[in-house]
Amino acid sequence: MKSIRKIFQAIDFSYFFTFLSEATLGITFLLYIFIARVVGPGQYGIFSAAASLGGILAFFTQFGFSALINREVANNPKEGTKNTYLYLFIESLNSLFILLLLLPLSIVLGFQDKGILICFCLTISEICRGAKQTVRGVYRGNSQYKSETILLASERIILGIIASLVLVISKDLFFVTAAFAGVRIIDLFVVIFILSRQFTLLSAINSQTVWNAVKKAYPFALTGILWVVYYQIDLLMLNTLSTSEQVGYYSASYRIFEIFLTLPRIIFLVSFTKLARHNFNDKPKLSTELFNSVILLIVFVLPFIIAAGLLSVPLVNIIYGSSFYAAIPSLVILLPSLGIKMFGTLIQYFFEATKREKILPPLLLTTVIFNISANAILIPLWGALGAALATLISEFIFTIFGSTMLIRIKFQRIGFTILYIALLCLLVSLIPSLIFYKVNIYLCIASFAICVLLIAVITRKYKKSSIKPRTL
Repeated sequence: MKSIRKIFQAIDFSYFFTFLSEATLGITFLLYIFIARVVGPGQYGIFSAAASLGGILAFFTQFGFSALINREVANNPKEGTKNTYLYLFIESLNSLFILLLLLPLSIVLGFQDKGILICFCLTISEICRGAKQTVRGVYRGNSQYKSETILLASERIILGIIASLVLVISKDLFFVTAAFAGVRIIDLFVVIFILSRQFTLLSAINSQTVWNAVKKAYPFALTGILWVVYYQIDLLMLNTLSTSEQVGYYSASYRIFEIFLTLPRIIFLVSFTKLARHNFNDKPKLSTELFNSVILLIVFVLPFIIAAGLLSVPLVNIIYGSSFYAAIPSLVILLPSLGIKMFGTLIQYFFEATKREKILPPLLLTTVIFNISANAILIPLWGALGAALATLISEFIFTIFGSTMLIRIKFQRIGFTILYIALLCLLVSLIPSLIFYKVNIYLCIASFAICVLLIAVITRKYKKSSIKPRTL
């Protein structure tokens, strides 16, 4: 019994509970599939564009406080949690300002009549979701992944049930999105109440503390805003430069892409807290933790990306039906982008966890400019496929620049290792896409084998060299 107990004590269950937490995203995904099947590509395109707008605006209200409080609590749990109410107070002020601007903004972006009401409902829903992410940062900073999982799962289950019932009864997107907003408002207040019973959340709230919090959070805020613009601008540009059907097709492919996006996010969320603690207590372990995360991405994420690429056609047909067949070309381009994106995002989390977040805004701004330019050129030519190609190009640029910055701050060995592995993983992830577009199968198999062999050689070489005391 003692030996079994020791084994369980040695296992890091943080990854398991984070996996369960992210797995509940499948409930939301099923809800979105249900909405798409009921309302069709055109109406689903309006819903997706409004959700994207709400997601972008929510990052303005959130102002980077979720990442900041996660790091603060990881470094000093007792003092870090006391900033919770202060950060939520600032977010509420930001929300009022955003809601005042929403009406003219939604009109400029082409929403009309009931579409404007849908924008308001989804924006309120996303604002509440952003505030809950700040609360979740407290749980993650305290390594209470089990509590976070329970609270997140309960919200998504209740939202899925209520929104589905409303959709079946009304078949009206406005009432469905109103249900989104109502459930998340109530959920936010319940979660804050539960958290207040566990921790001291209150510190002084005055003009000085608000200003100090804003100064600490602004690099996170700028990064978050640029990040969400980067990931949501394609849908808004599709809505402006193409048809609502193209928005619906791209959104459908992106929802499938997001399923696999949850896999690396599990690793990122746990490694962020570990990196923050190592940076506070034991800096020499930073590169080791970063390399461990790289290995986890290769072993537990890359195979799923490859499998999803090979199964793109049946995935779309089974999930959305034949009316969404036009979503397949964009999906087979989006999936390989995850092969390189996951390493770029890992570098982003590393910078934030180690108090180097000021590196990120210029890096992201460059990527956003490339992304908007690529979308402006490619969407008029190929619609949803053009948006997917713009995403792939942008992920490549971000990861290359991020690896370069990692090397420049004297993490040369791990920086070069991540750069080489990221490029090889991109090539491996592209093999199913090449097969889909009828490239010679033998050439694809040979390329796959060579890339996998090179990944194994590079990781083995880094692991052997890290045994000796050398530079980071």
